[in-house]
Amino acid sequence: MKLYLHNFLQDNTDGQIHYPLKIIPTQVKEETGEFNQEMMESFIKRIDFVALASACSDLGIQFQMPEDLEHFDEEQLKNFHHILFEVEVVAGELVSPSGKHFPIISGIPDMCPQVGGQPNEPAPDQEEAAE
Repeated sequence: MKLYLHNFLQDNTDGQIHYPLKIIPTQVKEETGEFNQEMMESFIKRIDFVALASACSDLGIQFQMPEDLEHFDEEQLKNFHHILFEVEVVAGELVSPSGKHFPIISGIPDMCPQVGGQPNEPAPDQEEAAE
């Protein structure tokens, strides 16, 4: 799960919106991707920076809140590109402010509620599932 996707995920299983979701990672990887400045200038306008700061904290990534949320230089855009698109949570879980848990398996967050509408329990160790 890339942090760009995480920035938009929310728990609405009970009809209310719970956001942002805490990340409890068990496996994280980083990869290099091609930087496209025009794409980043478009995407950065949609980012919730408070949620991004929370996600970075969950993953132990240094994050400095931009002073100007309207204008970004190329270096800032490259840094956000790295955080949003090159860091991937491969395994772990997302925890909603409501207390529900959603597993991340092979980089895919499972946001579906459990059968019967019961709150999700903490996910089992995801490292084995991701291998």
